[in-house]
Amino acid sequence: MEAPIPTTPRPDWKFWAPLLLMALGACLLAAWATAPSGPGVCPDGRTYLTSARLLSQGQGYVDYPRGDDWLDPEPVTQFPPLYPLLLAAGHGVGLQGPEGARMLQLALLLANTCLLGWFTASALASRAAGWMAAGLFASAPAFLYVHLWVWSEPLCTLLLLGFVLGLGQLEQRCRRAWLWAALCCALALLTRFAALSMLLAGCGLLLVGQGSLRARLFRSAVFGAIGTLVFAAWLLRNSLVAGEATAFELHTALMPEELPQALHTIGQWALPLPVWFGFKLATAALLFGWLAAAFRHAARTPAEQRTPGQRLAVMGGTLALTHFMFVLAARRVVGTALELNDRILGPSLLGLILLAVGATPPRWRPVGALLALLWLAGSIMLAASVRSEGLAYLGANWR
Repeated sequence: MEAPIPTTPRPDWKFWAPLLLMALGACLLAAWATAPSGPGVCPDGRTYLTSARLLSQGQGYVDYPRGDDWLDPEPVTQFPPLYPLLLAAGHGVGLQGPEGARMLQLALLLANTCLLGWFTASALASRAAGWMAAGLFASAPAFLYVHLWVWSEPLCTLLLLGFVLGLGQLEQRCRRAWLWAALCCALALLTRFAALSMLLAGCGLLLVGQGSLRARLFRSAVFGAIGTLVFAAWLLRNSLVAGEATAFELHTALMPEELPQALHTIGQWALPLPVWFGFKLATAALLFGWLAAAFRHAARTPAEQRTPGQRLAVMGGTLALTHFMFVLAARRVVGTALELNDRILGPSLLGLILLAVGATPPRWRPVGALLALLWLAGSIMLAASVRSEGLAYLGANWR
């Protein structure tokens, strides 16, 4: 069993050099994929770009109905405002339109990879663990794909990592770190509605964490109250300016026909290569069996007796399970537009990466880091053989 490590080494150039190489490799791949004609712009991206331009012009958070710029702009209620605000800030420094969004996505990819690697290395006092986590993140087509489009997922991922960092610092006896986690969660709720799963996971982790029952109840309640108030304020704003809390349209509830899509997504997580689908599912079954056993063992260990690896495993497993169940419940109960694809289920994959790194025995982490680095190099070489044609389909095509 992994022994608790009371102190963590300061990351030095021996740690940061490989980490930055991984992050820069992923960023160069994303830059190459979007170089011909910019990032992919779907209807969501068009709304982000237009509302950011109107924000920079002082017209407020509005958009043209159905994309018709000859109509009067209307308040945006379907998409929270934080990502368009960042795009609007880019207008002030000359980064406008799709090119500004492209630069922002590349910066977020670099920040996400480095922050994940640094946090994991600090939490486990292991350089190899940080390299392993960063390599798995940077080589995952699911994460690269969302950074190729004008989407808010990369920003939400950064805030999710900040949320995890705060909870990790709390486990290391930094008493007020949970307030940082609450701030990141609140900002994530102003980025994506799907961040509600982060709010639920945070309340649960604080409730079963370290400390007295009274302290745990207090932290969980205040954490939930902060997130709920911020989210309620956003919905209230929508009701006041547009007469509706959100413009999301109700869709059909989760259908059995969508199960193959979910299985395809999970299979791609385990083995994102052009091989027989049955082999992907078999690989996923083995990996998920190992991760489920590791999560169960770590969760059954009392909070005060968990090793750093077990604490990371509990955090990652809780996040992965909570987000997946939240998406299923949302589709089943209210019939939202959430789909069971990489874009929506990304937080679950990030949680699984944390769980996998935490569950890996210390002596095997260098091997895991090497495999992650080789996987990243292979992904880059394989992706380089695929023409993106400027449409940012690279992340899906190389599978």
